[in-house]
Parts: sequence; structure tokens; C-alpha cells
Amino acid sequence: MNDTQIIDTYITKLFNSGGKNNKKFALKEHEVKRIVLEARQIFLSQPMLLELHAPIKICGDIHGQFHDLLRLFDQGGFPPLSNYLFLGDFVGLKKYSLDVWKIFCDCFQCLPLSAIIDDKIFCVHGGLSPELDDIDRIKKISRPTGVADFGLLCDLLWSDPSETFYGWRENIRGVSYTFGADIVEEFCDEMNLDLICRAHQVVDDGFEFFANQRLVTIFSASNYCGEFDNSGAMMNISEELDCDFSIMKVAFGAAVTSVAISVTQRTLDYDIETSKIPNDYLRLGTEKFLGIGDSLCDSILGFLGRDRKNSKKK
Repeated sequence: MNDTQIIDTYITKLFNSGGKNNKKFALKEHEVKRIVLEARQIFLSQPMLLELHAPIKICGDIHGQFHDLLRLFDQGGFPPLSNYLFLGDFVGLKKYSLDVWKIFCDCFQCLPLSAIIDDKIFCVHGGLSPELDDIDRIKKISRPTGVADFGLLCDLLWSDPSETFYGWRENIRGVSYTFGADIVEEFCDEMNLDLICRAHQVVDDGFEFFANQRLVTIFSASNYCGEFDNSGAMMNISEELDCDFSIMKVAFGAAVTSVAISVTQRTLDYDIETSKIPNDYLRLGTEKFLGIGDSLCDSILGFLGRDRKNSKKK
């Protein structure tokens, strides 16, 4: 078998696990290292700012909850049937997580930082930065790179929107800033954007709008850490940039709810549909899986299904 076929067999092992608190899917250390090393080369071949096109599906934090990843694929279609953009925090040192060691950290330091979809939707893990006066500045950040305690890279990974204050304020996280609705609307107007899409925070319904629907937070790990009664969500973007949200309830195998919104018009229209998620996770796709996220906070899960030779660039 060639390298691609070998890695596909590793991915099959993961998909065949069933995902729910099942330790039998664990890969051997040499198999994990092989995937991570190849993923690192792919990340370095991509620009720091990914320029993507709809249709595409956007997911927020997973935090190592592998069963939620499989639920997202089951709802949205396994690669290559669908393209996915993950916004970071694929792994967490919590329940269902994968162990992380130096080889992972070396890989994470090579990940793309952000993405823009059809010049209208800006995607990032954390949020905005007072240093981001031009999106093209992101392209100039070199890799591999660590994350400093301040600056553009730090802010894009760690900043948060604030409903309490306008402008920029120190973040209670102890790193980066919070930014008000005025900052969001000003940035979108100056950059001719319809929407900012970010992750980084738990939200009850899996998604939450801010600043007159110019920013949306997406969080895809349901019942996060077993302590939050939150749903997980995935945003589905059509070629026309219309969006709907697939919402995963806390219970494994529960119904998925669809909530529709027009990004360009920014008017929320609830259109509820439900469908049961089957327990068959044996399907496998291995092309065009797109992933971005925090340095030192992500995992191998962002690599599943990627086209290892011809990553999508348009």
C-alpha cells in the first residue's frame, strides 16, 4: 500500500470505533506519529489565511469528544461528500480526549490561523485584534510559530466579544482583549464582510449571534466536559451564502435540529426539522477535510479525511 492507503486504514480504525467512550479505537503510537507528521507537511503547504469557497460546513470546538465529531460527519456527510472547516480546540485533556505530546505540538505550530469564505465570511478561533487593520496581515505570519502572550496571533486565538462594554477592554482570561459590538460592525464594514464566524466559548444552543448578527459563535462539543448542559452545533453554508445550523442535543443519538438564517440579509428565520442519527459510523471519506485552530490546543482529529496531496486552494 502507498502512504495514502496506509493512513486511510488508520482513519478507518477510528471511524469503526463507534465513538462513544470506546477505547478499542485507539491507534498505536507509530500510527499516530505517521499521521501527525504528514499532517504537518500539509499544513505548511497551505497559506496562513485559507481562502475557501461555499458550500462548506463550519464546526467549533470539539475538545476531544470523538463521538460528537462522528455525529457531525453523520449529519453533514463524511468527507469527501462535504467540505469542513474546523475552528480549533480539537483536543482537550478531558473525557474522550487523545493524549498529546511533543510531536502534536510541533504539528499545531504549523496550522493555518484563519480563513475567509468567498470574501464575505471571516473565520477565526477566538476573535478580532486591535492590530488587525488589514486581513492580509495574517498572511505575513510565518510558521512554525508559538503563541506569545500578546500581539496579533495571540488576539486571533484568545479574544472574546463582550456584551457589557464597547471598544477594547482587557480580557478576564488574563490574556488578550474583549471587544464590543461596535468593533465588530466597524471591522465588517471596513473589510466588506457579512459575518465573522468564531468558536472559543461554550454557548447553550451550540451557536449564538452577537452585534446585530454580524458575528456568530459556534461550539460543537455537546455537554462539554460532562459539566455543561449545552448543545453542539455546525453551521452549513450554501453556495449562495445562506446558512442553517445543525444542532446536536446532549443525548448521544438524539435528534438534530435545523435552524436557517440568511447571512447576507442577517435575518433569523427558524425552520425546524429533525432527523434521527443512525448508529452506523462505518462510512469513510478521505478527501478535502479543512482544519484550523489554536497552536498547542488542537489534535489529529482535524486531519481526518484531508486530501493529502491536493489540499483545496481557490
